[in-house]
Amino acid sequence: MSTIKELDTVILTIDIPTHGLQRGDVGTAVLVHGDGEAFEVEFIGYDGHTVALITLERSAVRPLQSTDAWDAEVCDRIRAIDEGRVAGVAYEEVMRAAEKRLAP
Repeated sequence: MSTIKELDTVILTIDIPTHGLQRGDVGTAVLVHGDGEAFEVEFIGYDGHTVALITLERSAVRPLQSTDAWDAEVCDRIRAIDEGRVAGVAYEEVMRAAEKRLAP
């Protein structure tokens, strides 16, 4: 497992509904506890304000990888379609593309 250092960008691996966070959200490790068994992670909203600053165990985050930007974009688009924020999009086509891209 990759080492996470202070100020590294991390990806949330779990949902945390009490803070409005979903798996795949991006944050910054602002403090490393011990030998990396936990982290203080800050999540910033689109407006630049802090959404959450919380302590997370190592299993709740992972380091950012080069493919994460694409995966996050696909997930954001699927959420927008599911929530009815986007009209005129071929849902089945988007889902096929997402499944193909995200398949192991």
